Amino acid sequence: MVERRRARLVVGLTVVGIAGSIAATLLSHPSNSVSTPVAVGPNVQSSALYCTGLTNAAGGLHGVVAFINTTSHPRHVIARVTATGAKTANSTNFVLGAHGRFLLQPDALVHGTTYAVAAQILGGGVDAGEVVTTEGVSAPCSSAGTTSWYGAGFDTTVGSKALLVIYNPTATASVFNIFTFSNAGYQAPAPLQGITVGPHAVTTVNLGTYVVATANVGVQVQVLRGSLVVAGDQLSGSVASMLSGSGHLDTRAPFALVTVARGAQTQIRISNPNPAPVSVGVTIHQRGFSLAPQTVAVPAFGTAKVVLAPNTAIAPTGLVSVVGNSTAPVSWSLSTGTSHGLLVSGLPIPGKEDVLSDVTGQGYSAAMIVNDSSTSERVGWRLFRAARVVRSGYWNLPARSTQSLGQLLGRRSELTNASLVVEASRPVIAMTATLPSNPLGIAVVNSLHRG
Repeated sequence: MVERRRARLVVGLTVVGIAGSIAATLLSHPSNSVSTPVAVGPNVQSSALYCTGLTNAAGGLHGVVAFINTTSHPRHVIARVTATGAKTANSTNFVLGAHGRFLLQPDALVHGTTYAVAAQILGGGVDAGEVVTTEGVSAPCSSAGTTSWYGAGFDTTVGSKALLVIYNPTATASVFNIFTFSNAGYQAPAPLQGITVGPHAVTTVNLGTYVVATANVGVQVQVLRGSLVVAGDQLSGSVASMLSGSGHLDTRAPFALVTVARGAQTQIRISNPNPAPVSVGVTIHQRGFSLAPQTVAVPAFGTAKVVLAPNTAIAPTGLVSVVGNSTAPVSWSLSTGTSHGLLVSGLPIPGKEDVLSDVTGQGYSAAMIVNDSSTSERVGWRLFRAARVVRSGYWNLPARSTQSLGQLLGRRSELTNASLVVEASRPVIAMTATLPSNPLGIAVVNSLHRG
């Protein structure tokens, strides 16, 4: 490991908790609300980020969009906020300082129910993610719409609610179908075929209306015209989470941090949109133990789960890493929680540049980096805090490896109130962390991707 150290900045004001972070950000970086987006010059390079799924306070997923500037130059951001139930959209623009972070609260700009934010960044190099205030869990924003979306692990059982939040980032209407998969098999409810969402508009679909009182529901969104940004909102008992899903299916599913702690309820959930059964094997890497793979057959157009906790074959030692493999591409998710409710998180998507940012200021109970390539990868990294790069260097990550960021950095507390940027030569890396919780590891956050 090669490392370059830079002088640390001593911060006189410590902000604890996400609510305090929001207030501090808005005070130190005032924004200018405008009724229409600001025009962009024809010679200015720009990139876009789209975020959807946050709600108002009553919706259970109230939160902020966190923008992180990974560059050493200021970036001008123009953000347009729209919502279901809102009469109009609203826009704001702000300058994101070099290595700076800005928290945008959508319901401070628009009064509605469920939100979407479309941001244009002049110059690029900015990442963004949605952070749920109550849980601290987050979901990465998207840099483009998709024509196909998959999600696994939704619950519509009593005490649970599952919504799809669908945003159209284009200037023309988009048309889409929704298919569901469960223990009842394939369903294509007539009201969910040929749905139209207007330009720059957001809509929601309550899955429980069509798949009633069902655990472990898989979803496919098929876009017939245009492109969409999709998120899944899951409310379960007293907790809420957001599933970013994926635009593709996978035969390999590495989950770097999975809790098997005493008192935790943990499952790998699989949705099979294929017309033939699929065999799934899940390998658990647990220090001090040699465990046989857990296997399950997923029926055609159906779902299945692998229960990791409680499981008498797996010692309740805390955190393990897990790799799933399937005989055909499927959709994967991780379900974690307790008897009071379950959180659902998606399979981390490997990227070329990933950012792990401690927006809540809580720090992490664990943090890992994965190289999902079959060959080793040399990555560059920068750690910045309070708009200053405090450390940087290079790591050599072995093939198919999962390594502790705390060990690579010397101590895990280096990540508290900081942002870590890791850059590879190809899209093979992902970072995952867990927020402090009891039981250990039930709140999982995945790294963000550059816009």
